[in-house]
Order: sequence, then structure tokens, then C-alpha cells
Amino acid sequence: MNKKSICRRHFTNLGYKGRYDVQLLEYITYKFDIFKKEAEELAVYVLEGKDPKIKDEEDRNTKVPSFPSIVEAATVIRGKNANIKIGICVPYDLDLTVKYQHQASNNDIEIYFINGNRVELLNRSPTKKEIEKTAIEEIEKTLNNINKISKAKWEFNLFNIKKNLIEELSPLATNKKEFIFQITTISSLIEGISFSEFKKYVIPSSDTEKDVINNNQSIGMIELLLKNKNINYDLSIIKNFRDLRDLRNIQPVHSSEKSKKVCRKFIKKLPKSDSDWSELSDIAFKKFRATLILLRNVLR
Repeated sequence: MNKKSICRRHFTNLGYKGRYDVQLLEYITYKFDIFKKEAEELAVYVLEGKDPKIKDEEDRNTKVPSFPSIVEAATVIRGKNANIKIGICVPYDLDLTVKYQHQASNNDIEIYFINGNRVELLNRSPTKKEIEKTAIEEIEKTLNNINKISKAKWEFNLFNIKKNLIEELSPLATNKKEFIFQITTISSLIEGISFSEFKKYVIPSSDTEKDVINNNQSIGMIELLLKNKNINYDLSIIKNFRDLRDLRNIQPVHSSEKSKKVCRKFIKKLPKSDSDWSELSDIAFKKFRATLILLRNVLR
């Protein structure tokens, strides 16, 4: 029995009904098994490991995606659908470092070990401090990767990364005051375009594009770059950035109908209690992280 069959049997025995080899998003080619039980929906990816029957090392490596790449795909999927749970089944002998375990846990991804004919949930839970540290490191790494790509392709860094902002960023706020600080920091990172460099290498072709650049409209400039370089991109990249920017304009910073609309979109209501602000904070941070990953991937 292969590893996929073992995992499918495991979740079927737990009372789930399955749909297999489902491509959840058009631009993510990895296929997940979807298991449903009442209102719960779980997407599971089975990491088969290297197939010993494949003799050519290069072929063997290309057939098996890496654990971090699956986690990144799962992060984007969660950014689109926060209600779906994600699990990754891995071979028991896979060298899964603590760093990778933290990366998965920080993205609310459960790890299952395939041990013989059994499937076992990894029980080790990282501390809150470890989770936050991994999340912030992931944001910084993704921003740096975006800059490396833009530098290699177009000779400029897209973002002027301010390390102090990243260090001040928290993945989860516990009240309204902390949320306002968090969303202000996220907005500042989004708006941290290298304006002077951008203007040297991206030439506007219309008065509208000139206005975007002359007025330092950071999100509009990202959109302009994608269009100017004929990059096929997911429209949610720009939409998510604008939603996060609009959230910044929430009382007492500002008061706008746009911010209220985004609140209702994210948590189905206007936040009042600490738990509401915490839920809004969690979704906002995950949207930000997932959107940075999407942006990096389309720039590649």
C-alpha cells in the first residue's frame, strides 16, 4: 500500500468523506486530498518522499516537491480560505527539522507522520514566542526574496525594507490598540516601495500611470510594475494589499466606510471585543504573508 492510500484509509476510518487529487487554486499545481466531516473540511497533501525506484537523482528530486514549498502553497490556500484546515503527511524517516515544524505550525498546518501502515499526528507544539519569531522571519525572508528577483530582472530593489518595522511587527494582536499598531506596521511595509529606484526603471505610458508614480502610490506602482513587465498575476495580490491599507483607516486613526467594509469581509462584523480584534488581526497578518508569497512567486 502506497503512502497516499495509507493516508486516505486513515482519514476515511475517522469518518471523513474524501475527494482526491484536487487542485485547490488555478495557479497552485499541487493536488490535495479533501476530507469532509460535517462542517469540518481538511485538505491533505501527501509528501511521498524520494522514490528509490527512480535511479536518476535529478529526476528523483524534480518529482518530489520540498516540504517548505508545500507549506508556502498551503499558506496561500489559507489566505484564500481561512476556514479550511491543512495537513501534510510525511514519511516517518523524513528529516523534518524543528524550523520546518515551526513553519508549519505557524501557518496552522498539521503534520502527520506515515509510520508503516499507521498515520500519527505530530504532537510537539512550539511556544508562542517560537511561532512569532518564525512568522516574522518568514516575512523578512519573502521581502528579501522579492528584492533579489527585482534586482536580478530590472536592476532595482522593489522594496525599501526597514528592519525596525519588521522587528516591531506582531503576528497577533490581543486588543484594539495592538491591532492598530500591527495594521499600521503592515501598511508601512506595503508602502515601503523604493520610489526613487522605481522611477528610474519603470516608464509610465499614460497620464494615469504618471499620476500613480508622481504621487508615490505604492500599491498602484506594484500593479503598474506587473502590467508594465507583462507579468501574468493573480488580481487578489493588489486587492489584498488595498484591503490591508484600508484597514489602517480605522478608528481612531481615521474613520472610513472602506475600513468597515473590509472588517465585514474578514470577520463578518465590525470588531468590538478583544476577541474580535484578535480575529481580525490574525486574518490580516495571514493575508499579508500569503500575498507577499504570491507576489514573489509571480515575479519569478
